Amino acid sequence: MRDAAPAPGGAVRVTGRVQRPERLAAVSATGLADRRDVPGLDRLARLASRLLGTPTTLVSLVTADRQVFPGRVGMEVGGTPLSHSFCQYVVADDEPLVVTDARADPRLSDNLAIPDLGVIAYAGIPIRVDGETLGAFCAIDSRPRAWTGTDLAVLEDLTAAVESEIALSLAARDAERSAAAFAAVLDVAHDAFVSIAPDGVVVEWNQAAEAMFGWSRAEATGRELTGLIIPPEYHAAHDAGLIRVRATGVSALAGRRVELTGQHRTGRRFPVELTLQVTAGHSGLRLHGFLRDISERRAAEDALTDRNRRLEQANLLKLDLMGMLSHDIGTPLATIIGYGEVLAESLSEPRQQTILDKILNGARRIDQLRQNVLAMCTIDADRLQARREPVPLAPALREALLAADLAVPVACPPGVTVLVNPAHLQQIVVNFLSNAAKYGGGPTLIAVTAGEDAVGVSIHDEGPGVPAAMRAHLFERYTRAAGVTAKGHGLGLHIVASLAEANGGSVSHRDNTPAGSVFTLTLQPARPEPGH
Repeated sequence: MRDAAPAPGGAVRVTGRVQRPERLAAVSATGLADRRDVPGLDRLARLASRLLGTPTTLVSLVTADRQVFPGRVGMEVGGTPLSHSFCQYVVADDEPLVVTDARADPRLSDNLAIPDLGVIAYAGIPIRVDGETLGAFCAIDSRPRAWTGTDLAVLEDLTAAVESEIALSLAARDAERSAAAFAAVLDVAHDAFVSIAPDGVVVEWNQAAEAMFGWSRAEATGRELTGLIIPPEYHAAHDAGLIRVRATGVSALAGRRVELTGQHRTGRRFPVELTLQVTAGHSGLRLHGFLRDISERRAAEDALTDRNRRLEQANLLKLDLMGMLSHDIGTPLATIIGYGEVLAESLSEPRQQTILDKILNGARRIDQLRQNVLAMCTIDADRLQARREPVPLAPALREALLAADLAVPVACPPGVTVLVNPAHLQQIVVNFLSNAAKYGGGPTLIAVTAGEDAVGVSIHDEGPGVPAAMRAHLFERYTRAAGVTAKGHGLGLHIVASLAEANGGSVSHRDNTPAGSVFTLTLQPARPEPGH
């Protein structure tokens, strides 16, 4: 049963569906509740009166407490309270209401529209837009009338036209809101917005464009863009692009960020970044461009490029100086080692021999560090190259142990030969051995595994192992374990990794069993020459 409430004058006012907030919001959204005599709706009301021969026809929208008539003929007032409304019943039932004589209808006999407005016969069709019943399109007669099927069919057809008119009004209202919102956004945008027609004439120009190019919106609108912001030498290219857009509806620049040269009203030129879109609407093709002044960014990029160039020059100078000093140190160091070895052959007293061995080991260590510096310089200067040759592995490992002044068991299959630079091989193995002595409690084994395509040289230790946090960066520059007492700069493993790569090999790390680490150098085996 329909909800109802008493209304002034004893008439019953319908509630329920009529008072639904969603429906009331839909009525309000049309913008017609406060308008009278809307031309399109008035024409439909007049047409219905002529076709039906009724003195009064109304486009009636039902609000919370009134019915209003944005389209009407034969009714002096623009709306009434619901106490005078038959249309509220059309909304409440969401179906047509057809009355021959309201005075004999139990629901309507006490409605104030009968005595006050002379409403006797009534035919109303629901006006539905976007799923909501907004009111009724109704024909009214001041005397009893039996409505024919043709009458109601005419009224239904014209109601469909009323619904279309209201839907168009809604769309126009939404478009106005969107256009206003878009214009407001454009006016506060930091980027310049310029919209042109395919003939190059400006149709939109926001405040940022005014500030960027020096032309006001009133001055720019209606003028060709070429004369406003494009330097003369680019006019031909711009015009050719517009010709292609007119022919194809597509711009090659659409959707891309392009750096161009813009021109201020004063003639000053500056770099701009353009983002372009092409749209097709009721007004035809439009080219919309957002432009950003990138002068500051370009200056910052140029400054950064210049700074990087100067830093690179300084770095190369530093590397050259380090390389020169390391190279020059080699001559006196070779003299010390050479004469020390000669002297060692003539000494017989054990204490003197021990002292000389320490001197020679220290000199060889200095020479190893010198080789590391030279390798670091060539790595940083991107000049590191390796002259590889077949090297018997077992004797080379013994030489590395001698250079490192360590005694470690070596497990190497006989006859294994690798393709490597001999000095680089010794440098890598000595570095692994030295690291094991610093951080792993000393190396415990050198183990060689020989395969058809690879030879692995593994240095084992049984120390605390490599912390998990370091493993991903172990062979990167300046990586060094925290809290260790041994001195170093964290370059050794980076150097050996670079040397291994230059020799067509690689280095790796894994945990030892039951504790410690295993560092492995992997090299290519030397293939025997044909006929050998």
